[in-house]
Amino acid sequence: MHPDDLIAEPAVHPDPTAEAAVGPAVKAEPVGPEPPDPGVAEPEVADPEPFQTPPAARGDLIGAIALYTVLRLGLMAVLTVALMFVMPLIVALAFAVVLQLPLALLLFRGPRHRLTAALARARSRRSAERDRLRAALLGDAPGPAD
Repeated sequence: MHPDDLIAEPAVHPDPTAEAAVGPAVKAEPVGPEPPDPGVAEPEVADPEPFQTPPAARGDLIGAIALYTVLRLGLMAVLTVALMFVMPLIVALAFAVVLQLPLALLLFRGPRHRLTAALARARSRRSAERDRLRAALLGDAPGPAD
């Protein structure tokens, strides 16, 4: 769209006093950035390849989170059922929530370590990608070989 296309057409008023009441037509200002000057070339910016997490890495993290969550919820359910024989359901559930915290640390050491390792790998991938993008934005990224 050209800025001249945004010029408002003058209002046609049959009564000359109407223009005095409304005011003269005002030129509309263009909204948005200025259009590029055709005579000036814009600098070329190399668009780095977008980073994509490998599907296997995403699945590894999601699987570790899902396994550890299901194990902890299952432990809480088992504790709730066991405690229901000696106390009301809501009290048994409250005790099960508290008891499953230390028990999960002891019983689910392997899945917890796998989850921690998967989270550390995801964090290192994100950190490496952030550093790569920061270097590209600052112009420190290695360019194509000459």
